[in-house]
Amino acid sequence: MEPIKDIGIRRFQMEPIDDIGIRRFWMEVLDAEDQLRTLFSKVLDAKDLLWTLNFEDPRRQS
Repeated sequence: MEPIKDIGIRRFQMEPIDDIGIRRFWMEVLDAEDQLRTLFSKVLDAKDLLWTLNFEDPRRQS
């Protein structure tokens, strides 16, 4: 399993706002969306693995 990349917000200097700055910003937005989808997919995979191993949440024990 590969590590999750940093998905922090980066600062852009877009003074004045130009097409290149907007494109660069939009590419960062799409990259962050892709990373979040990857992270969510890995969370679901881990949930499925725990379910397969018949893991029980200790908080649910009576």
